[in-house]
Amino acid sequence: MMAHPQPRRYASQQQAHSPPPSYHAAPSTPDLPHADETTPLCTKPHRTSKTRAVFPILVLVQVALAIGVLVKTLQPSAPIEREIYWEVPLVADVSCLGYGTRAYAAQLHVEPPAPGEAWHKICVGEAPEVEITGRIVERPAWCDRDANGTVFGHWIVDYDEPECISNWAAFADKGCTADASGLRNYEARLFGRLEGGAWRDMCRRTPAIVHGQKFPGAMRCADRVEEGKWGAWDLEDETCA
Repeated sequence: MMAHPQPRRYASQQQAHSPPPSYHAAPSTPDLPHADETTPLCTKPHRTSKTRAVFPILVLVQVALAIGVLVKTLQPSAPIEREIYWEVPLVADVSCLGYGTRAYAAQLHVEPPAPGEAWHKICVGEAPEVEITGRIVERPAWCDRDANGTVFGHWIVDYDEPECISNWAAFADKGCTADASGLRNYEARLFGRLEGGAWRDMCRRTPAIVHGQKFPGAMRCADRVEEGKWGAWDLEDETCA
């Protein structure tokens, strides 16, 4: 009996039935550093071209704002608009300052009030002019302030003040000033508003006609207390030589 040959199996058929190769899947979590590796704590951000273009603009804006604040700080503040005026009518002093001369005063009003010592500058330089006995006077001769802070301006008026015009009484011949002096002495009493020290100026400035000679005032003045104020003149006289 003849043996039948076994069917030959081809390698391709054996490979067709072999299982597919396996692959190692990569983990979904990021790789951790190994023991010999280091990771920087902070990473330097990368600037894009857009960021590099905006940065100088921001710097310029900040510089401009800083300059604006500095200019505003250094720029002087606008002056305060104040209402400045004198209280009228002006008050004349009771006494005279001298021959034909009297002082006037007025209170200065400044609203709002000036700080510190600014009141003096306002009084002598910024206050308006005033009218005194028909004439315009630009600024006061001096200013002062009392204990309550009230400011006053003072003017000296040497015109149209008839109450401050003094005059002489009769001139008396007092004889020769000395033996062979060639001078004769005359005296006269002075009348007028002679309070305080005004009489000295009045004595020197009250015109006189003595024995036919004109003088702008007395040569000498004296206060004889109860007898009043007197002026004296020495005139040349041949009879006294």
